Amino acid sequence: MKSIVLILLSILIIVFPKASHPNYSNANEITYDKLVVHPGTDHVQHFKKLFSQKRFKNVLEFGMGYGTKYLIDNCDKITSIEFVLTKEHLEWFKICENLYKNYNSWEIKKLETPQSLIDADFEARRKDGHEVFSYLKDLKRIVYENVSNNTYDLIFVDTGFHPRADIINLLFGRTKVIVAHDTNARSGRYGWRRIHVPTDYVQVDMKEGSGVSVWIHKSENDLVKAILNK
Repeated sequence: MKSIVLILLSILIIVFPKASHPNYSNANEITYDKLVVHPGTDHVQHFKKLFSQKRFKNVLEFGMGYGTKYLIDNCDKITSIEFVLTKEHLEWFKICENLYKNYNSWEIKKLETPQSLIDADFEARRKDGHEVFSYLKDLKRIVYENVSNNTYDLIFVDTGFHPRADIINLLFGRTKVIVAHDTNARSGRYGWRRIHVPTDYVQVDMKEGSGVSVWIHKSENDLVKAILNK
């Protein structure tokens, strides 16, 4: 019964990101202790481990939410970008835009969302995976237009666009640290098995909560050792 409840809660969080939290009217109400206990934002516990080892000054996140506040509090600059696939996504985009508008260190951008990506997301949710990959050309163009090589110290992927693995594959070589949330479950929906890790990256899986996976370039050897020993 407990597992069924967790599955249903996770579905609610994916479809309605604010479902797992109260409706915060002020970003100052959002604290680590509130974030860490909810499946939609429990990735902050893993960011706390990363941030204890290195200062990440310039961070990009695909997706945005209440967990964005933790990044704002711990990094010099945060850029949140998102695909707006549904009217619910647009509503959530506007909520986040209003919530963090007074933080000078935060920028927000709505990504181009062609029909090919909308169709791919729908197929991933409906079939818990998909077979048609014609959207990859559009996805690659959009990612490369918005992610310059080594501009960001860390890139976090927790977007409402469900084929997240395809984004991660495009980020190798463009940043030294990639983080993805929800890696414990729904491999078909997110496509985790499609990730091809280059030989110059190390993958570290953190299983607590909904799960986080981190891909770290081997040039960051001290960070790799520190995280593996945590």
